[in-house]
Amino acid sequence: MTQKIDKKELKSPDAIQKELQKGFKWSTEHSQMLLGAGVLVVLVWGGLLVKAHFDEKAETEIQAEFFKAEKSFMEKKDKFNQAMSQAATAEKDSKSKDKASKDAKKEVAELPKATGDLAKDFGSEIEQFAKIIETKPKSKAAQMAALHAAQTQLEYGQFPAAEATLKKVVETKNSILSGLLMKQLGISQANQNNCQAALQTWQKVLANSEAKSLHADVKLNMGLCYEALKDFSNAEKMYTDAKTADSNSATSRSAEKYLKLIQTIKK
Repeated sequence: MTQKIDKKELKSPDAIQKELQKGFKWSTEHSQMLLGAGVLVVLVWGGLLVKAHFDEKAETEIQAEFFKAEKSFMEKKDKFNQAMSQAATAEKDSKSKDKASKDAKKEVAELPKATGDLAKDFGSEIEQFAKIIETKPKSKAAQMAALHAAQTQLEYGQFPAAEATLKKVVETKNSILSGLLMKQLGISQANQNNCQAALQTWQKVLANSEAKSLHADVKLNMGLCYEALKDFSNAEKMYTDAKTADSNSATSRSAEKYLKLIQTIKK
């Protein structure tokens, strides 16, 4: 062990030189070990850098595939929504016989309309999202693809398919993306009358500090599930929490409505 040098000795150049020599001697005697350790560090860091490079390259490539699929999906969805909106407007003006109204009706007729059949409406887009998920399921691109695919499956009433899609990519992480995936997973489970599973899934969202913006919506959903399970005490608690989160939001207004109804039932 190296003897401790007091302050007086430190003023002496000879004392400092002796300590430097000791350090040099130790380094010389252990040069092979140091060299080996240095090589190991270089190899480890080199390996990590290479892995990071390929991971980043793979993520970039899969994101490019996702953006391409998303573009196609959003364009088709926008056209369907536009057709629906214009059809509603045309219905209101159906009694009008002026030229503008006739032109509007012609434009509506030319727009593609959703059939209500998922395979016909978004079959190719869902397949593209599924391919991205299968290729790199832990990537953010795959998680975003799963959100789009699952949301569409939920809208078309394909709840087991939505659950299966989300389970391929879902991770318990402290992030907003993880919170969104868990929220949708709970919705798919609740729509299959599996409120016990949905409640467990939504608890993970509440434990996610990065997903606080989702907590009010999740608590409202949990209240509905507790009510379905006849657990009115917990349902009331969740509605109360959701109501006070943001008094001006649609979630808060819905929570207030359900809270009044459940309080009426308990009387």
